[in-house]
Amino acid sequence: MADKKVFMAEDNFRGLCKAVYPLLHKVTEELEKHGVPDMASISLSKDGYINMTVYDTGWSLCRTSGEKDAKMRHEYQEPISLEEGA
Repeated sequence: MADKKVFMAEDNFRGLCKAVYPLLHKVTEELEKHGVPDMASISLSKDGYINMTVYDTGWSLCRTSGEKDAKMRHEYQEPISLEEGA
C-alpha cells in the first residue's frame, strides 16, 4: 500500500487546535478524577472508530466503525517460561 500524504493548511490546523484544546484539557481532568496512574492515549477516525487505552492497567475502550456501542476491554497477561524443560 502506498503512503498517502494529506495536505492540511496551517490555518486549518490552527483552528482545529483551538477547537480541541479545551476538550483535551477536560479529558485530562477526567483522567485525573478517575485515578489514571500515568498516561492514556486516544485514537479517533471520522468513520466512528474510537480507541482509548490507559497504559499499564490493561484497560481499553474500543468502538470499531459501524458499531453503535463501545466495548470496555481488559487484557489478561501472565508471564510464562519459554525455556526448554521448564
